[in-house]
Amino acid sequence: MNELLLLDYLPLVIFIAVALVIGLALLIVPFLVAYKAPDPEKLSAYECGFNAFDDARMKFAVRSTSWRSSSSFSIWK
Repeated sequence: MNELLLLDYLPLVIFIAVALVIGLALLIVPFLVAYKAPDPEKLSAYECGFNAFDDARMKFAVRSTSWRSSSSFSIWK
């Protein structure tokens, strides 16, 4: 009786195994096939067409004006 019960689940086990094999293949194959020598242009930082003039990790002020814009454009005035 137990063997018949386990045979009922065999298609499910095969389906999960095939899904795992396909998933792992789709994750691993791109690393094996990928072009591994990018040119310097590809590795350079994108600065809108001109050379970088400062460090990309410099501090800058962030000011939020959301309270002004939400109060000035409110429909409930």
